[in-house]
Amino acid sequence: MNRSLRTTSGILLLAVGLLVPFSSGQTKFVEKANTTVVPKPPVRKQGKVILVLQTRDYLVTVRSKAGENRYSVATLQGIVLAEHLSVKKLKDRFPELHEVVQGIAWAGATDWRGR
Repeated sequence: MNRSLRTTSGILLLAVGLLVPFSSGQTKFVEKANTTVVPKPPVRKQGKVILVLQTRDYLVTVRSKAGENRYSVATLQGIVLAEHLSVKKLKDRFPELHEVVQGIAWAGATDWRGR
């Protein structure tokens, strides 16, 4: 009988210990962190890929959208250096790639007279 009394009191103490947090109004076990959700930027509609040109050091992707070409430049390892460049910006930032894309370097001449 002594043994059953100890077992019963142990179970009773365990039950009371589990019920105390619920009776005191505490229903949260984990505190929530204050977080702020930042909306994603709008995704640009990229044009259709019309050319991917690989040079010794770069990958140039040419896309056509609404009659205008846009250029993206990346390293061979896949690191994007520039995206959605116009012809003028491509010429300003990557003049050697501009020449390759426009075909001047393939012709071996800088103008129509061969100079």
